[in-house]
Amino acid sequence: MNRKDIVKFAGKCFPWGKDPHGAPEYDGGNPAPFRPAYITLVHIELAKDWKLFVNHASYSAKDLPDTNSRMKKAIEIFEAKIPAGGARMKFSDPALRSHGPYQRKNSAFDVDDFSPFGFNSQHEIFIFLESPEITIKSGDLISFTPLDVNEAEMAENYAFFNAETVDLTKTKLAKRGRMMRVENHFTDEKAQPLDDKDPAKAKLYAMNIHFRTRGYGSHYMPIIIDPNTGNGAGNEP
Repeated sequence: MNRKDIVKFAGKCFPWGKDPHGAPEYDGGNPAPFRPAYITLVHIELAKDWKLFVNHASYSAKDLPDTNSRMKKAIEIFEAKIPAGGARMKFSDPALRSHGPYQRKNSAFDVDDFSPFGFNSQHEIFIFLESPEITIKSGDLISFTPLDVNEAEMAENYAFFNAETVDLTKTKLAKRGRMMRVENHFTDEKAQPLDDKDPAKAKLYAMNIHFRTRGYGSHYMPIIIDPNTGNGAGNEP
C-alpha cells in the first residue's frame, strides 16, 4: 500500500512535499528572493456553537519590505477588524476600506470562505484563529496531504515555507485568539516561479491548518481545517 492509499484508508498524514515549517528546500535550482507582492489575511472564528466563520482578503506589500513590517500591518488590520466587544466586521466593511484591500475582478474586496483561496504571486499569509479557547503549537501549524476530501490527487508542497506562530502578547489581540504566518514562495520543485497564466501548469494543494480547542472540562482536542489552495491558473491576486 502506498502513502496515498494509507491516507485514503487509514487517515494517516505523511509529509507531502517539503515541510512548510522549514526554510525553502527544493530538488535543485536557485530560488528567487522572497519579496511578496501581497499579504493575505485570513480570519477564522470558532463560535461557541461550533459554527465556523471565515473571511479573507489581500493587501499590497509594496511598501512593506520585510516580515516585521508585514506582520505589523497584519496586526493593525486585525485589531481594527476585531475591536474588543465590537460586532463582527468583514474586511470589506467601509470602516476597514482605508487599509486598502485588493479589489478582485468581480469587484469584491474579500471572500467569506475558502472558495476561492488561491494565489498568483508570492504572498505572506497571516491566519488569525479567533477564540480564547484555541491553542497552536510551533512546528505543527500547517501540513499538506496527497488527497483532498474528494480523493483527488494534490500537488506536493514546494511553495509554502517558514510557517511559525506570531507573538501577540503586546497587542489587542492577545486575549482574542492565536495567529500564525506562512510564506508562499510561488515555486515548483526546481525553485522556479510558477506559471501564473497557464491552467495546465497550476498547482492545487490540500492544505491543513492545525489547532486545538477546549472540549469538555480541561481537555483539549485537535482540530484541522482543510482548505484546498492553489498557485497559478489566474487566481487573484
